[in-house]
Amino acid sequence: MLGMFKEMSPRFLKVYLDLSEIIVAALTRFRTEVEHGQYPGPEHCYAIEDEELGKLLTQLRNK
Repeated sequence: MLGMFKEMSPRFLKVYLDLSEIIVAALTRFRTEVEHGQYPGPEHCYAIEDEELGKLLTQLRNK
């Protein structure tokens, strides 16, 4: 119904939307932004104090 799979579309289904093209476009844009360092930006990240980071790394090493 949503056109997610071009190779597989049963005869009894009517396709209302070509969602596969939208998904591919979104994933392509995501990949490009990651490769060019545009994503993630500071607004998509959490900050951590150096002391807390040290504690976390110590705990991870001791496991």
